Amino acid sequence: MDAIRLYNRAISSYLAIQAGLLLLAPSMVVWMLSPDPRTVTSLETFLARSFACALLLISFLNLLFSGELQAIFAESAQADVNSPYATPTIYATLLYNTASCIMLYTYSYSHALSSAWLTIGSAIHLILASSGMLLLMFGQGPGHISKRTGADKRTSGFPFKNVEADKRKQR
Repeated sequence: MDAIRLYNRAISSYLAIQAGLLLLAPSMVVWMLSPDPRTVTSLETFLARSFACALLLISFLNLLFSGELQAIFAESAQADVNSPYATPTIYATLLYNTASCIMLYTYSYSHALSSAWLTIGSAIHLILASSGMLLLMFGQGPGHISKRTGADKRTSGFPFKNVEADKRKQR
């Protein structure tokens, strides 16, 4: 469960960093992303701060539904908290990071909004989405270890070919 905990903490930290920047300096963020120098309106500042509050809420809900808040505040250090919402939380954050990566990538290469910050944000969302996909593919459950040989008994061929199972079938 360590990889899932690390993933959820990374997602929540990144969302909290984004929210902190938008709460503390919304005019600076809007000014950095605009292609031409201009003054930031009060509506843009309000929308940036509202979006920051929404990001903080998403970060908190991610920690809450994945069971991380229970694990953080548990009495013992070895507390194993299993949340029934851990896998749906990974699905939701995977969809969010994939959509954000695609959106930032398309905006960063348009002529009107070209910015290195958008490309960096797209790369971070790509890394988080990729790690979420890897968790969904390989990080579920403890596995089925054979008592006799010590080999892993999960012999699914997805997404790679299972050469060992094919050898046994050919015999």
